Amino acid sequence: WSTVCTLFFFFFFFDCYFFFFFSSRRRHTRYISVTGVQTCALPILGTTLAVQIGTCGGLQRNLRPGDIVVPDVAVCQEGIARIYGAGDVTRADPRRSHQARSLLASRNYTVHNGTNLTWPSIFAQSGEMVQAWHEAKYLSVDMETATTLAVARHFGMAAVSMLVVWDELLAGRSFLDPLEPDEQLRLVEGNEAVFRVALDLVSAL
Repeated sequence: WSTVCTLFFFFFFFDCYFFFFFSSRRRHTRYISVTGVQTCALPILGTTLAVQIGTCGGLQRNLRPGDIVVPDVAVCQEGIARIYGAGDVTRADPRRSHQARSLLASRNYTVHNGTNLTWPSIFAQSGEMVQAWHEAKYLSVDMETATTLAVARHFGMAAVSMLVVWDELLAGRSFLDPLEPDEQLRLVEGNEAVFRVALDLVSAL
């Protein structure tokens, strides 16, 4: 195995999202920032699996900071996924998602699966919108997952998303608000966990 790490971080305030992908032709592991354009380039390198890791806002009261959402379905409201053939929703690879949830659960992390909403802005939602998303039974909201899944599907790649809960939107707490020390620790540990599981998913290919 030859491993080459190329790091490009896309920072949004205090957050950082990036892709983890595996190239089956060159046997390389790489990291790139999350954009639809860069995802489109992955098949050229022989990529078979795209893994997105990042954070999300919780939309159900049982989600706590540091919990991890591995969604089966992403609702496409970010404006990009539909360009790549998605309808109202797009889906993660079921086998890889199940594998990710099993690996996280085996490490004693609290894992949720269900529907994630992908929305184009962190600040463009009202309290009424958050309540409507909650009532629609969406587990979480982020800005990237639908794009990742739709572009990967369009180009014949498997894809999975692992999102660590940061915001508690029903309580009106965003990433701009401080966490309690134990919550901050859970958030840090959750971010480390999804990184390590991404490596495990690639090792299993």
